[in-house]
Amino acid sequence: MEGGPVPAVLERGRRYGEVIYHTRNVMAYYYAGWVSTYSFHQANGFDDPSISNSTPFNTEQAVQQCIDAGVIADKIVCVMPLYGRSFIGTDGLGKPFTGVGNGSWEAGVRDYKDLPHHGVKEYVLDRAIASYSYDLTVRMLTSYTPRSMGQKVHYIASRGLGGVM
Repeated sequence: MEGGPVPAVLERGRRYGEVIYHTRNVMAYYYAGWVSTYSFHQANGFDDPSISNSTPFNTEQAVQQCIDAGVIADKIVCVMPLYGRSFIGTDGLGKPFTGVGNGSWEAGVRDYKDLPHHGVKEYVLDRAIASYSYDLTVRMLTSYTPRSMGQKVHYIASRGLGGVM
């Protein structure tokens, strides 16, 4: 539709000029990956200072940045991942790692249907609205969100946001 509002997926921290957007799709994931220094959450809702280096980015920062820039809350849509990110050779969340290991379709990326791995311990962090598993035997941490998805939906509704995809 020429000259009208357009949808957009926006990266946290960037300025996007004077275009009028119908919605703002906040990419609420990919906060961690192979380029990271530490194993941290890939899609946490909030900061969690109780675990150093585990939440350098979070969804609340991105949402609040949009609102501070004048975006109406119900025009913000949070885009969520359907996969987890793995880190190998790590002593846990917020710790250095040596690699990302195998994945379902890309190194270090695991489809939700392949998670959690058999015999791992799972953690749900209510404060950060995040979850992960840790395998002490192979020192592998996998950040993923199915266990915390209900909390994220509640967050989106309580903030009056436009939805999730």
